[in-house]
Amino acid sequence: MYLSKLQLHNFMSYSGRDPYEFEFGPACNYLVGNNNCGKSTIFFALELLSNKGAKIPSYAPVRCTASEGYVGAIFSAGSAGDFSPQLKKYVYQDSAGHFTVQVKRGFKLSGGNATAEKPVAFDNITGKFDNVVPDAEIDGLVSPTCIDALIEPGDFADFGFTKLLGKILGMQSASIDALALWKEYQDAHERLTTDPSGIPSALESIQKDLNDSLASLLDGVTARFVFSPQEVRDFLKSGTVFVDDGNQETELGSKGSGLQKAFAIAVIQAYAKHVAKHASSKLDLCIDEPETWLHPAAQIQFGEAISKIAASQQVWIATHSPYIIQSYSATRDDRLLIFSEQNAAPRYKLADKLNPHTGKRPSLAQISYEAFGLYTPEYHCELLGYIQVKSKKKSLKDLEEYLTKLASSLGGIAKRTRCKVDGGGKACESEELLPFYIRNCIHHPEAAGKITKEMRQKNIDNEFTQEELGESIRFLSKLISANRW
Repeated sequence: MYLSKLQLHNFMSYSGRDPYEFEFGPACNYLVGNNNCGKSTIFFALELLSNKGAKIPSYAPVRCTASEGYVGAIFSAGSAGDFSPQLKKYVYQDSAGHFTVQVKRGFKLSGGNATAEKPVAFDNITGKFDNVVPDAEIDGLVSPTCIDALIEPGDFADFGFTKLLGKILGMQSASIDALALWKEYQDAHERLTTDPSGIPSALESIQKDLNDSLASLLDGVTARFVFSPQEVRDFLKSGTVFVDDGNQETELGSKGSGLQKAFAIAVIQAYAKHVAKHASSKLDLCIDEPETWLHPAAQIQFGEAISKIAASQQVWIATHSPYIIQSYSATRDDRLLIFSEQNAAPRYKLADKLNPHTGKRPSLAQISYEAFGLYTPEYHCELLGYIQVKSKKKSLKDLEEYLTKLASSLGGIAKRTRCKVDGGGKACESEELLPFYIRNCIHHPEAAGKITKEMRQKNIDNEFTQEELGESIRFLSKLISANRW
């Protein structure tokens, strides 16, 4: 069972007459795009839906005149039995054969603040959201563990049960509770706190002073200190990580940032291994810009570890990193959502809806262009090669003649003069359409060493600017969009 669709209505930057809907896959969902385009809002929405919204910033949208909004979700499963008995009456089988449950949590807006309401489920018989669902049921559907962009590597040593390391340890709670030594520990705790010669003796004078004061205030009232047995989870939360780096064993926090980052990666990899053994647990992982604390090589390792987690758990990652994005796999039911600016429509598009120019999936160069407007030589070469294949032009000369004929109908494209080396090894001038000028500058760097003094006086340098690269990529993209094949 996984969250297949998320609906946001008047939530943070997502405001308007109609709700915004996002499609997710059951494995890893990569959210890519420029800053301030609404990627992290997805995490806040999941936390609000699951009622874990204590740390959520004000989610009333800016300049919104509406008085209410909601976060809604559709959960999909292979069978109705994947949902709890309490939700069984709300299960609906769609036209694709998927079993779904639809829920939402509304909120009232007032003065820039929002007050969350009880979650409700959609009744397919009445066609209404009029059935209040306990928070515990929603928590069983989605329970986000969010790691924000400002996290420090050392925070991965946190034993709290909302943290990754704490979650791994928490999976072993039942095993620890069954240990004979744990029973001895509890018995010792009981003797220590109840035997007159134990803690009661050490605290006797304090307790007497308190009771004397109470007696002077309220006749017949006494107080007694009680120390409850420690639960396994409480015991584990008190843990600390020590690391021996070959010089001295000390707390992880006292080590260098490089060792702390290595430990963070190790925790993620350990989490990946253990979560596969506990696939029935809902451990939805939301990670915001992990590249802020990982160097490139570690980002690649991170992506590989996340892929293992996504084999059994739904994951969301907001990132700008091509090193992390390269772990994206459409064949594993991943989704790559490319977000646009806040005033753009649509606000996002799925990578699998793009027209890939190499292979069956978009390349990193294409994703970087679609997500960040980044012009790269690699993407330029992809586009030109794609057009040559589609147009069935066997030679570059035929392809250039073909593009020259089409240029005027597509708004035109500039030409530049390049130094080229002929078959006899002699340098000469060649006026070329900008896409071919750029292509030849990339593929024939040796010609730059043949530029004569006279050529330089004509500003022939066999170089191209980022602006020219962008102009050429936009031209080639426009030609592909025209679909002349």
